[in-house]
Amino acid sequence: MHYIVLDLEWNQALSKEQFVTEPVKLRGEIVQIGAVKLDSSFKTVDVFKIMISPRHYKIMNYKVRELTGIRTSDIRRGHSFPTAYGLFRKWCGEECTLLTWGCDDIPMLKDNMTLHGIDTESLPPHYDVQPIFDSQITKEKRQHSLTAAMELLGEPPFEAHDALNDALSTAAVCRHLDMEAGFLGYEDITRSSKLPTIGKSFIRFSEILKDDEVNTLVCPECRKLMSAGEWVSCRRGKLMAKNDCECGEKFLTFLFCIKNKDGTYRIGRRMQKCEEADDAYYEKKRVKNEEWKKKRELVKA
Repeated sequence: MHYIVLDLEWNQALSKEQFVTEPVKLRGEIVQIGAVKLDSSFKTVDVFKIMISPRHYKIMNYKVRELTGIRTSDIRRGHSFPTAYGLFRKWCGEECTLLTWGCDDIPMLKDNMTLHGIDTESLPPHYDVQPIFDSQITKEKRQHSLTAAMELLGEPPFEAHDALNDALSTAAVCRHLDMEAGFLGYEDITRSSKLPTIGKSFIRFSEILKDDEVNTLVCPECRKLMSAGEWVSCRRGKLMAKNDCECGEKFLTFLFCIKNKDGTYRIGRRMQKCEEADDAYYEKKRVKNEEWKKKRELVKA
């Protein structure tokens, strides 16, 4: 049994006209696979890296090129995706578990497999290391970049945005974690905290915070209704409210406001348990919001 730390780099369409929608909406076409094989003690035993020549997005998007350093001439010399994926799976061995940093690589891999008619059910079990890192190290309930994680752990950095280097970085992070405990508690730490979608748009931003549907929440613990507390801004387009349920549990609800092309707003919501650090964070932002409102009133006066 081995653990395979996997990282992918992918190219993107140069225009909307080039964007592939069948047999899958192809957000990116993989151009590089990098991987590190770990033993049961999470020690490195082998590495893998291969370039891929894409079928559709054959010219490197300039943004991707600047980020990764991968040029069009590099991918022209690559293998086809079916060949590269076949070599990768052979290198992995029969019994393995895939590990990634972040939630993008596995869906991207599945999309590319579907594009080439490869059965996605054949993928080994897979885990995202990012939430395990968050639950054991930072406990901040937010995503951290791989570079930030390496800095926090005092690990010497590899050059980012190379598939093998990012896989090596993720492997280094794994050695600081209790991965077995992370696997056992994975379902709990990755349980979705998204709230039901509100299927309407708002003409004015001010309407959002007055809307009954926005402000009516269900406690995840006892399933009773509870009202949102005072909404405070925590960054542009994102607000939060503290919610106290009569069952004794406390939560933070985050509200994401996204502007549509027609000038209206749509929203998304997420809820998490309110820990002591969250309480302090909310209060800090609430005070800052109050100070900002007072300054604004003085200017108007």
